[in-house]
Amino acid sequence: MILIDDRKGSKEFYPKLSKLTTCELSRLEFADFAFIGNGRGNKTYSIGVERKTIPDFIDSMHSGRLSGHQLSGLLKHYDIVYILLEGIWKEAPLTNKLIRFDKKRKGPVDLDFSGKAVTSRQINNFANSITINAALEYNCTVLFWRTPNQSQSVSWLRDTYLWWQKDFNKHSSHKQLQKPKEPRRAGLLNFQKPSTLQMMLMGVPDLGEKKSKVLSERFKTMQELVTAPVEDIAELHGFSKASAVKLLNVLMHGGDENDGTI
Repeated sequence: MILIDDRKGSKEFYPKLSKLTTCELSRLEFADFAFIGNGRGNKTYSIGVERKTIPDFIDSMHSGRLSGHQLSGLLKHYDIVYILLEGIWKEAPLTNKLIRFDKKRKGPVDLDFSGKAVTSRQINNFANSITINAALEYNCTVLFWRTPNQSQSVSWLRDTYLWWQKDFNKHSSHKQLQKPKEPRRAGLLNFQKPSTLQMMLMGVPDLGEKKSKVLSERFKTMQELVTAPVEDIAELHGFSKASAVKLLNVLMHGGDENDGTI
């Protein structure tokens, strides 16, 4: 269940969000939205989402409201914090100042703070400082996300909440990046990208990640695989003669839904 702060600025989300997933209004000391998510090894995480419109974010950036009172409270109350930036802006071509389209004025207006121009560099530097300092000083995770409007924010909240409700071990998208074959050096991410053949095979129904990897390590190209003798495939780990025949049938002719599992 998503808890929605019952004050102005958050409670307006309830009518739309309640039609998409389970949620209720509640008084939250920190964050606009909060819920519990599933992590590795049956661990659960408390997750808080702080929504900021672009003008509000700029105001809190200069006043110190976000980096001071709000952020410290968020980090104490939640394991993972999302800061959701809502709104559209772009840079003026010559000045690099941030501008947005104003419906009332029917044209672009400056995004500023007390008459002072604001640039995208300032916003990006501020967001990076928060993310890095939270990780290094507090060992906490702060993630920034952007949406163009409230409707997209509602969709993002639903999708993010549902992602966290899934059994963590059943997530598979991150497996596109395989574990390194060699021990990685400290401080470096050393992911091994799957081969083109493996990525193609992972799209075959019922084949799965492990069998796709076994095939891609034995055969270098799709042509080499589809022209291989059935016996060469059948001798691989996880395969039999029947599953090898089924695989070749799927790759060359599209297969048949009733042929059974590979």
